[in-house]
Amino acid sequence: MKRPLLFFLIQLLTGYLFSQADPVKVITENDMRDFTSGTPAVVTNMDALYEGVHGTPYLSEEWLTGDILFTDNKQINGVKLKYNVYKDELEYLNSTSGKSFVVQREQIKGFRIQEDLNRRYFEGYQLKAGKNNVSFVEVVYSGSIKLLVKHKKTFIPADYKGAYSSGVKYDEYKDDKEYYAVLQNGEICKIKLNRKQVLEMLSSKKDEIEKYISEKQPDLSNLDEVLKILTYFDNLN
Repeated sequence: MKRPLLFFLIQLLTGYLFSQADPVKVITENDMRDFTSGTPAVVTNMDALYEGVHGTPYLSEEWLTGDILFTDNKQINGVKLKYNVYKDELEYLNSTSGKSFVVQREQIKGFRIQEDLNRRYFEGYQLKAGKNNVSFVEVVYSGSIKLLVKHKKTFIPADYKGAYSSGVKYDEYKDDKEYYAVLQNGEICKIKLNRKQVLEMLSSKKDEIEKYISEKQPDLSNLDEVLKILTYFDNLN
């Protein structure tokens, strides 16, 4: 799915977020030992009937070039990263040793990864109550309102043993996602992509947005169309 103009705007905005924080100290891979906490776990199944895993726990199976901004305003650029969506963990590949490590979540302020022509930006947000409930979300729009995507993976184990099994001989990771809006007052709300909730999110300009929807007839279950409305909303201000 291509959205070149919108992605160009988003990349400018998220690049601004990276560069406009307090002054950062750029670090090297030699410093990464202070931010990592062991290697990713690997689980194997040696059963002869087992057919492996369908899907992936990762946003992308490939190691992608990216940057990490830490909570102490240190930053490392141009390293190989993988985001494990299922575990909500960021993994880093050391270019010298070839070993991968889990980056400590509580030390990450945000990270960005380059995927083909698109630069994707993630921040840590507390989506649920509790001290240790910070989760990585993708910032897909950053204006007077932020639109966030929480990528999720559901793990469905193989089920082929026993009289009442389903006969499925493989484990599977299934994709899912949730949407959140950071409103102008700073409140974070979980939303669905539909007319009612888009209008609630943009209620300060409800008449203008209703007119836009009436004229353009956008499919508000489509993220591209919601991003266009958010851009229109910001141009009204």
